[in-house]
Amino acid sequence: MNVVINKVDYPFVTFKSDYGEGIASTTQRHFDQGAVHGVELDLIIDLIINVNTRIGTDRVPGFSFEEDHTVIVAIVESIAEDDSICLRISIDCIIEAYAIDKQIKTGDMLEIEVPKEKFLITSFGTLPKLALG
Repeated sequence: MNVVINKVDYPFVTFKSDYGEGIASTTQRHFDQGAVHGVELDLIIDLIINVNTRIGTDRVPGFSFEEDHTVIVAIVESIAEDDSICLRISIDCIIEAYAIDKQIKTGDMLEIEVPKEKFLITSFGTLPKLALG
């Protein structure tokens, strides 16, 4: 997925994508404000119903930057035997997560609150400004 970096305050960066805005942490030092990056996003939390995850929402899949966390809305595309979950935000954005809660099923629309410390952004490199629609 491609994102524009809105603000850099290491170890945190805020970003904007075609699917909304968010805040995440990084271990990399090559994010610059205004740059477009191809990125991978990772959740470093277990999904737990009524703690950080809600099944069912009227929001569309994507990201929402709220204070010091990001709300992620995604569809559960698949669940593996090891409880890893494939979350689909769009055709070009899938995030892997882990669920402790067995209530989560394939096809569920989830709304997940992720603290900025538990949402990791990794760059694959910078792209021309036209890379974001």
